[in-house]
Amino acid sequence: MVLKLVAALSLLLGAALMLYGTSLLAGNGSAVRPLNAGIVPPVPADAAVPPARPVEQRAESVPVELVIPALGVRAPIRPAGPGARGLPDAPSRRKLGWWRDGPRPGSAAGTIVVTGHAEGAEGGPAAFYDLARAPLGSTVRVVTAGGEHVVYRIVARRTFRRGHPPRDVLTRSGPPRLALVTCECVSRRRGRHHRGGLVVYAVPKRAPVSPVAGR
Repeated sequence: MVLKLVAALSLLLGAALMLYGTSLLAGNGSAVRPLNAGIVPPVPADAAVPPARPVEQRAESVPVELVIPALGVRAPIRPAGPGARGLPDAPSRRKLGWWRDGPRPGSAAGTIVVTGHAEGAEGGPAAFYDLARAPLGSTVRVVTAGGEHVVYRIVARRTFRRGHPPRDVLTRSGPPRLALVTCECVSRRRGRHHRGGLVVYAVPKRAPVSPVAGR
C-alpha cells in the first residue's frame, strides 16, 4: 500500500514539474514552438548581394506599415540603407527598416527585407519582440504609400549567429519573398535563450487589395 502511494505521488510530482516547465517555455501561455521551423523558399544558387542602386519604381509602392495580426504588431516602416553586414538598420525600437535598394511589395521577384529591434537600447520590448512566436501559416500585411495591402503568409523561421545573416536574404532574384529580420535575444523569463538573429520568411498570399477590403 505504501509503495503504491509513493508511486502515485511520484507520478503526480512528475506531471506537475512537466506542466511547470512547459509554462516557463510558453511564457504567455501560447504553444511552445521551435525557433527553426518550416521550409525556406529557395533562391538561385548563384544569387549574390547586388550593388546598391536607386530602384526606379512608383513612389506609391514604397512600404509604410507592417501588420502581423497574430502577434498584435502594427509598426511603421522607413526606407533604410545597408548597415552591419549589409542589412538595413531599423531607425528606432518602434519603427522598422526596409531595404530601399531591394524589391517592393508586390514585386514578381526578389526578397523584400524588413528589419526591426526585439528590444530597445535600454531594454523593454520593441516592434519585433515576439517575432519568434509568429505561427507558420499566419499572415503579414504590408501597407504601401499608395494604400495597397499586400498580404504574405509565413512559411519558415531560421536563426543565425549574430553578425552572420543568411547570404540569400539580400537578393533581387528568385521567387518573391518577404524576410523579417531581428536580433532575437529577448527576455529570458519567456524561455528564449538564443543569442543571435532570426529571419522569418513569408511568401505572397494573394494579389494586392484595397485598404478597406484588406482589413
